[in-house]
Formats: sequence, structure tokens, C-alpha cells
Amino acid sequence: MKASCGGHADAAALEQNKLDGIIGRAVNVQLALEMIANIFSEEGVDSDEESSGRNESMDIDGHDKSEEDSDSGMDQGDDVEKTDDKEEDEEGEGLEGEGKGDEDDEFDADDMDNILAEEGTASRATTTLMSGGGSIISYFVDNIVPSLFNLMQPTHVSFANTEALNPVSNPLSVVSETFSALHQRAFGCFNNFLLIVEEVQKTWFKVNLQATVDWWSNLARLVEQISQSRSVNIDANASAKESQQQQQQQQHEEVLEGAIGCLWACARGLKAAGYMASAPAPSALVEGLVGICQTSRSPSLHVKCIGALGLLACREPGFVEDNRKIGTFLIQGIQATLASADGARISHEHLEPVIEALDSIYDIYSDKAFDYDQPVFVRGEFLKALKQALPEYRKVVRVSIDRRKHRELRERADLALANLRAFVDFKAQEAS
Repeated sequence: MKASCGGHADAAALEQNKLDGIIGRAVNVQLALEMIANIFSEEGVDSDEESSGRNESMDIDGHDKSEEDSDSGMDQGDDVEKTDDKEEDEEGEGLEGEGKGDEDDEFDADDMDNILAEEGTASRATTTLMSGGGSIISYFVDNIVPSLFNLMQPTHVSFANTEALNPVSNPLSVVSETFSALHQRAFGCFNNFLLIVEEVQKTWFKVNLQATVDWWSNLARLVEQISQSRSVNIDANASAKESQQQQQQQQHEEVLEGAIGCLWACARGLKAAGYMASAPAPSALVEGLVGICQTSRSPSLHVKCIGALGLLACREPGFVEDNRKIGTFLIQGIQATLASADGARISHEHLEPVIEALDSIYDIYSDKAFDYDQPVFVRGEFLKALKQALPEYRKVVRVSIDRRKHRELRERADLALANLRAFVDFKAQEAS
């Protein structure tokens, strides 16, 4: 009997050692992924907005303008800006000098990043990596990227129903968390690569079009698989405690956000290559991205979904129904957020999807010659909806985004407001 108990104990110890070895190797892979991701870090990127594919501004023909034109475009909102600045100055009077002496004496990593950016050192280093370090890029694409896609692939234990499991008695919860972390690191690593290529050498996507198309197709498939796994687990956990359900949902969303972030970046690469207009996409991709926004409460996930949907909506000719679904979703999303605010303050994070939706609309419907403009934008009365949204959007931005605390976001919001005025006038003239 004792021998039998001893045998069971030895077998359990052996299994635990194997599990520890697997988890240990997984952790090492995570560390390696972080190191590779740092090679393609965003320190050398001159503008975060450029790397996220957002608009700078729009002229009356619906095309992007230069930074100088963008500044002049903001003059349309000078009356609003002066009022906003005055009100914000009154609210923040006396706060600007607090702790100023202490701040002047401090020096941190952010200061060094700013110096490097001003001197162009970081940017030059990244450019060297892309141009002079061709062998590094080739090795990464040929050898690392296939491994990354293997690590991105969800397994049957990646999002297991683990809230009732004790990590001590059942290791499935630990394995599930480890696999989810691996997926997340793999997507993050690949996303960094795409962002740097987009910023420094956009022509790379055109030269390597087949690879970019293959990545796009694989990412679309992964988004669908991960989204379905998430839905299955949410349904299975309907009776679970709310806190446990939220924790598992957050784990799913973090991986899903990484996947959609890569999909969005890859779509921008296809656009830079002049191929996005006819890019292949699973029939369920549009519905899937819209569904994710409808079930998730994460503003950052919404932004990435909207960014990807905005590029999918630009495909033509022959994608009118997809455009209708996306355009209607964007307009309704803007209306719903502004209606919930009713001119009052809301979380600035929840305004970011609205800004991204507006920027997407400007791109999608920038020309009446597009085959979807008349049946969707005109017949759907999108112009009327945008006219009604304009004053509400202005009010909500003014009270919700503190220029001192969130300067970059406020600048984007103000730019979207100036562009909204210009876009409404432009589409009205176009229709006359």
C-alpha cells in the first residue's frame, strides 16, 4: 500500500516537473519576444499619429493636406479655441506653477527620448535598421515571422474555462494564462515590426506585396478564431461570478486587441502598396469586428476595430453592402456616444473611438465618385447625421478632454472638429 502511494507521488512529481519545464520554456520565449519587439520599438518614430494611420487634415477635395494646411484648417475653429482656452485657463488658474521648481530639477527617460527625437538620433538608428540592416529584416521576415504566427495560433487551452480551477490542484489555469501571454507577446512583436516598416519604409509593403497579403489573410483568420473562442467561453461562463467572468474576458480581449492591432497595421501596409481596394477578406470579418465592438467595453479595442473597419470600407468597386454595414455602424456609434454624454463630461477614453470613427468617415466618403457614396452616404442621410453631431461633439470635447492633461488627444479631437466642419461643407457642396 505504501509502495502504491509512493508510486503515485513519484508520478505526480514527474508530471509537475514536466509542467514546470514547459512553463519555464514558455517564459523564456516571452522574454525573447520582448527583446525582439524592442528592436522594432517606436522610439525612432517621429509621430505616433502617423504610425497609427490617422489623418492629418483634409482639403475640400477630401485629400490629406500638409502640416501647414492643417494649421490653417484649424483657423476655422478659432472662435471655439479662444473660448475653450479662456475657460480652461480660468479653471486651471494657479495650477500651472505648482511644483515647477521640482520639475525643472528632474531628468528622466522621457527627457532623453525627447532629446533623441530632436537630434534625430533614434530616427537615424531605426532608418539604419531598415535600410543598412537589410539582412536583419530579411532574417526576421524569413525566420522569425513564421514562428510568430505559430505562437499567435490559439489552442484548445488558450482560453480555457478556468475560473473554477485551483492552480495548485489543476494546472490548466496556469497553462491557459501562459499560452495567452505568449499569444499577446507574439502579436506585440509583429505589430512593432509593422509600425516601424510603415513609418520608415512604406515602399517595403509594395515590394513585398505577396508576403503582406499572406499576413493579412492569416491575421483575418486569427481574429476570427480568437473572437469565436472568446464568444464560446463567455457563453459557457454565463453562470460564473461576475468578477471571474470579467477577468477571463479581459484576458481574451488583450489577445484579441493584439491581433486586431496587427490586422489594422497590415491593412495600412496594403493601402500603402495600393492593394487595399481589392484586398481579400473573409465574409464574416466585417460582422466579426462590429460584433466585437458591440460586446466589448474596451475603448482601445474599439479604436483598433474602427481603424480596421475604416480601411475595409474603402474597398471598391463591389463592396457596397460591406460599406453600408460599416458606415451605419460608425454613424450610430458616434450618435450613441454623444447622446449618452448629452453635452456633459464623459471619460476621455470613450471619445477616442468617436475621433477614430470621424477620421475614418472622412476617408471613406471623400469622393462622390466612389460606387458606395450615393447608395450609402447620400441615401443613408449620413450628412444630416453629421450636421446634427457637430455641435454636440464640440461641447463634449470641450468639457471632457483637459488640454493640460491630454494635450495630444485634445489636439486630435480639435483637428477632427475642424475637419468635421470642412467635411460637412464639402459634402453639401458636392451634393448641390
